[in-house]
Amino acid sequence: PRGDVVIIQEANLFAARGLPYQYSAFGAVRAVSSRPVTFSTCDSTPDEFLVDAASGAVSWTPSASTSFPVSICVQAQADSGGGDDFYRYQVKELLPSAVFPKARFAASPFRADVGMNVAFDSRASTFDQALGPPAYRWRFGDGSPLGFRDNPFRGYLMPGGYRPSLVLADGAGRTDQTSRSLQVIDRTQNVPPIVAISTPPPTAVNALDVALQAQVATGSSAAGPIRWDLGNGAFAEGEDAGASYGPGRYWATASAVDQNGLPATDKVEIAVSRDGAVPPLCAATVDPTFANASSADGGRASVEWIAWRAPGTKKIASVTWSIDGVAFGAGEVNQLYSTAGWRRGTLTVTDEDGLRCTDQVAMLVITSPPTAGDLPPRILDPGVSGPINCRDPYVGRPPMASGIGPLRWSALDPSQPVSVDDAGTMTWTPAVLPDVNEVTYTLRVANAAGSDQLAVKVPYECKRDAALKTCGCAEGGGTSAVAGLALLALRAASRRRSAVRARARRP
Repeated sequence: PRGDVVIIQEANLFAARGLPYQYSAFGAVRAVSSRPVTFSTCDSTPDEFLVDAASGAVSWTPSASTSFPVSICVQAQADSGGGDDFYRYQVKELLPSAVFPKARFAASPFRADVGMNVAFDSRASTFDQALGPPAYRWRFGDGSPLGFRDNPFRGYLMPGGYRPSLVLADGAGRTDQTSRSLQVIDRTQNVPPIVAISTPPPTAVNALDVALQAQVATGSSAAGPIRWDLGNGAFAEGEDAGASYGPGRYWATASAVDQNGLPATDKVEIAVSRDGAVPPLCAATVDPTFANASSADGGRASVEWIAWRAPGTKKIASVTWSIDGVAFGAGEVNQLYSTAGWRRGTLTVTDEDGLRCTDQVAMLVITSPPTAGDLPPRILDPGVSGPINCRDPYVGRPPMASGIGPLRWSALDPSQPVSVDDAGTMTWTPAVLPDVNEVTYTLRVANAAGSDQLAVKVPYECKRDAALKTCGCAEGGGTSAVAGLALLALRAASRRRSAVRARARRP
């Protein structure tokens, strides 16, 4: 080692043509240093071997023309004039076998109290051991940082229904993914519902129209309808949701709330490449997911917003957070909070070709010890799907929030002509807005334990002639209607398939 930085030498020495290279169990170059570190490649490393400068995440898929063995050199440079270290190694060709990885795991207990450690056991997973040790990537379902051990554990700090997932990658880069349901009961022993997305992670090239499906299982009380945040700015309701995506990587979320105010959520990753160019990967995480800023804890809670990311086909150009509407140009952001409430972060990772990966995460700050059921509500769905226009009145659907009722809804300082009733339903009064692409307002919900608020953006369309005061759709204004018809057809086909499966299961 030289200076004050040392690279941990743990690289996988084998790779297969046409399959993503698994650098290590963590998927990233790691270094020990007393200062922040910048990672890069060096010497004769192939141009397609990418190392993210900030996180050290590695991305490389050897092509059919790759000449093995391949010489690799990675470098870690300590910032602010510190030392550096180099790690040089050779990668030999690996021929994958016919034994594909199968991800399997158990969660114990699958029904846990708040704060109880849940142990995850992946020993039921199978893989070709001749290819070397596999890599594990856990997403625990509550927004906490990812896990990379074979058998991690996690203490869930808020009641609800969760869907932790495991991605298992064998030594040849082949992957398999699975999820399980986990219920964290509240302090009065109410069991939450479970929401499970049944659609496998969809992929496409250039464009994707997909019918997403999810089911809800009841806990101690009946659950309401499934609501979707489709990750592309659109929302939907019901077990089936039709959605359209352009190039990029997205996370769609399905949620439901039962009559006890307990939530359940699940997420699915959606990837659309552009002419074969793969978008970057990302996951928005926060630590902790539940923080106490009471006077006994110093009056302030320290919260770390952590962006997990990895390059796709191109290098990562930027990593940005929008935390409660404030932008930060870094992958890791530390915030101190002294007031209670829900905090939200939106992560955007952009590569050199402009392809993006987006994800969202939320956490709760309290300022006094919680009592039984004493948690403020959280808005899970704003109740609108849009778009709205300058000609037609619009009425949204009732929004959805977790938390014990009664819930009180209102709007804070709407900047456009909208109103929100006591049930949270938004009403749009037609108005001509020639230079506006979206209508915005702040939705608020409150119960006896506190409140939550969410900035809502509704697409504003059919306005090209609005500047001429004709208030109608000009040429090309029917695009949204055509897309809507296509999605309705997808949804109808999805329902027919579900009905056929249901009939097939009947004795």
